[in-house]
Amino acid sequence: MARKAGRTVIGTELVMKALASKNPTVWMVLASDKASDNTKKRISDRCLYYKIERYNIPQSPSELSHLLGKTSAVCCIGITDQGFARGLKRYLINDDLKEGNE
Repeated sequence: MARKAGRTVIGTELVMKALASKNPTVWMVLASDKASDNTKKRISDRCLYYKIERYNIPQSPSELSHLLGKTSAVCCIGITDQGFARGLKRYLINDDLKEGNE
């Protein structure tokens, strides 16, 4: 939904630039668990420095690119809308949703 609303930054380099900009626009980063160790460290370090929440997701970079309709591998996604970030956070950490309760 965030992608359709235009509230995402897709790709490691674009997310890194968005995090380091004068007015950071990224509220949350979703990073692939299966990205290279160097990429995971770069994403993690940048998120820690700028105090941005980062969540690892089980999809591989090729699976993420397919889901997002991109042709090249996607290792991370930045969420640029605070409301979407809050909703995703609730979804990612809510144990009730894992059991099927809504």
